[in-house]
Amino acid sequence: MTSSRDDQFIERYVECQSGLYRFIATLVPNRADAEELFQEASLTAWKIRDRFDCQREMSPWLCGIARNLVAAHYRKQKSLALTLDPDVVERLGQQQMEEDAVLRERARALNQCLEKLPDRQRDLVRHYYHSDQTIQSFSQAQGLSVEAVYKTMQRVRMALFECINQTLKRGELA
Repeated sequence: MTSSRDDQFIERYVECQSGLYRFIATLVPNRADAEELFQEASLTAWKIRDRFDCQREMSPWLCGIARNLVAAHYRKQKSLALTLDPDVVERLGQQQMEEDAVLRERARALNQCLEKLPDRQRDLVRHYYHSDQTIQSFSQAQGLSVEAVYKTMQRVRMALFECINQTLKRGELA
C-alpha cells in the first residue's frame, strides 16, 4: 500500500472513528470493554487496510470488523450470567449502521445548506460554533445584542433544518 493510499485510509478512518465507537458502545454496555474493542477494531482495520476498497463507504466495513470482534467478545463471556443473544447483537449493529448512514447523509446536506446561506449568516454560524467566547463577548464582537444573536441563530437553524429536509426529500445531495 502506498503512502498516499495510507493517507487516504487514515483520513477516511478519522471521519468514521466516532461512529465506530458509538456502534461498539451500543453493543457492549461496559465502557472499558467497549474502549478495548474499539482499539482492537481500529488496529485490525489498520492491519488489513489493503483489503478495504476505497470506492466504498468505510463505516460499514469498520462496523463489520467490530461486529465480529463483539461476537467473539460475547463468546468469551459465556460464563457471565448476562450476555446478549447473537441475533440481538446483529440487529443492534444493523440499526446503528443505518442510523450512522442517516447522520452522515444529514451532515452532507448540512454542509450543502450552509453554502447556500448568505455570507453574513454563514460567517455568523461558523464563528458562533467555533468560538470559545461567551455569548456576551461573541455578540459584542459581532456588533449585535445578545438577543439579536439568539434570534438570528434561531432563524438560521430553522432555515438550515428546512433546507436539510428538502435536500434529502428531493435527493439533491452532491
